[in-house]
Formats: sequence, C-alpha cells, structure tokens
Amino acid sequence: MRLRGIILVLGTAVGAYALGAASHAPAPPPPTPLATLPQPVPQSTRPSAPPPKRTAKPEVARPANQPLQLVPQRVSNPPITPQPAQPTETRRRKPDAKAALTAAAIAALIVTASRNAYHSTGRPCACPDDRMRNGRRCGSRSAYSRPGGAAPKCFADDVTAEMIEDYRKTMMR
Repeated sequence: MRLRGIILVLGTAVGAYALGAASHAPAPPPPTPLATLPQPVPQSTRPSAPPPKRTAKPEVARPANQPLQLVPQRVSNPPITPQPAQPTETRRRKPDAKAALTAAAIAALIVTASRNAYHSTGRPCACPDDRMRNGRRCGSRSAYSRPGGAAPKCFADDVTAEMIEDYRKTMMR
C-alpha cells in the first residue's frame, strides 16, 4: 500500500517537473522571411500625375427629394411557338408497361404488400428492421424472426420465382 503511494507521488512529481521544464524552455528564434516585401515609396518622391480631364457632360443637378427615374427599355424576343405533340413509344406501350416489370421490381412490390398486410393488423414489428412504438428496433422480436404464426416477407430473397410468376399472371388478367 505504501509502495503504491510512493510511486504515485513520485510519478506526479516527475510529470510536474516535465511540464514545468517544457514551459520554461528558451523560445525558438523568430522565423526568417522567405521573400522581402517592397517598401512603400514616400509621398514626396512619387511623381505626380495630372488630374484626368472630364470630357463627358456634367450631371444635371436635381432636387434631393426627387427620386431618380428609370426609363424602361423594350426588348424584342421572337414569339415562342409550341411544338406539335408527337406520339412516343411510352404512349403506345402503356398497356404492356405492367407486364414489363422486372423480377426485382415485382419482388419489391410483394415485400411491400406483405409488410403492409402485417402492419394493417395493428402490430408494429413485421420485420427486424422495423421500429417498435417506443422507437427501439424490433430485431428478434419481429414476426419474421419468431417461429410459427405470421411469416411476412421482409426481404427480396424471401420472394420465390413462383410468387413472381403468380403476380405476373394476376396482372395479365
């Protein structure tokens, strides 16, 4: 016990000495300038230039209470004619647009529908990345993680190829 106290006191003394010695170290020499700046020329040695001559008309004095009036200028722009609407491929393909969904897009739709169906029952934790009512993550308390009962689809990997084909068949009807 005494040894620890002695080591503590000696350590504190050495630390204080090191800090004190560092604060009383001699100051480093001032840095030398890399380039010298030009010295200003005294006013008496500067050549005097003649004042510039005024060639413009002098301004007309106006009363201080009268505001300056701006004159509007007319700008002529060519008239803009609307382009005639041309039929595009998207307008022609509108009925086929639902059938052209990729498998990833269909999987995302199935996952969203599954989550929404579970949340419509009033329970907050369908998937592990959902939040409880108190703001905490659901994690292993979610319906996805619990065995038995509801099994919502939470990730695109949960959607099988058969589900995607069934979705495409229902969209074709």
